[in-house]
Amino acid sequence: MGNNQRTCVNCGAPLRDGDRFCINCGTKIEAEQVVQEQPIQEQPVQDAVPRCVNCGAILNPGDLFCTSCGARIESTTVNEPVSQA
Repeated sequence: MGNNQRTCVNCGAPLRDGDRFCINCGTKIEAEQVVQEQPIQEQPVQDAVPRCVNCGAILNPGDLFCTSCGARIESTTVNEPVSQA
């Protein structure tokens, strides 16, 4: 098998299947770069799962931009569960 790893045309960061925007620089991934477009499924918010407040997509540690809507990820744009003491 060959290396089918997709990378961002702007910065070279690796892309995951379904990414619409680069997690490193926020560049929109063109349709021809996307292997398979999958709709975002509504999922109940789970404890300790960071999500984009703009679109609700699950975020991965280190993401600087949402791969679903392209929003810049900052501490104020991540929904984090509030612990109840």
